[in-house]
Amino acid sequence: IGFLIAILSRVLNIYLEITDKKEIKLYNLNVNMILSKKSILLMEKNKKFDNIIIKEIKESIAEGINKEQLEFIKKNYPEKEISIENTFPFAPYIFLGVLTSLIFHKNILEIILNLIHNNK
Repeated sequence: IGFLIAILSRVLNIYLEITDKKEIKLYNLNVNMILSKKSILLMEKNKKFDNIIIKEIKESIAEGINKEQLEFIKKNYPEKEISIENTFPFAPYIFLGVLTSLIFHKNILEIILNLIHNNK
């Protein structure tokens, strides 16, 4: 079962790496947007971005860039387009888990394990 979970996790990571990015015009970049790894790597290669600024941007990955970082990026980013993470809300997944638990009187992991054991 652990092997199956590891494979599913890897597949999900690959899927998100491919589909979870979008290119936008630099002037459309806003506060709280999350930069993609591709954009951060491009900044690391650019001499205008020192290690301190890049470190701050990497640390703000959960909440997105702040106003000061936004202004600096817009002035110094070497391209007209920038790659950002295409985020999605987490609340529907929590709701689905709660709903499943209420309907089946079990948590989702128990349901999955029962399905696996019953198919053997």
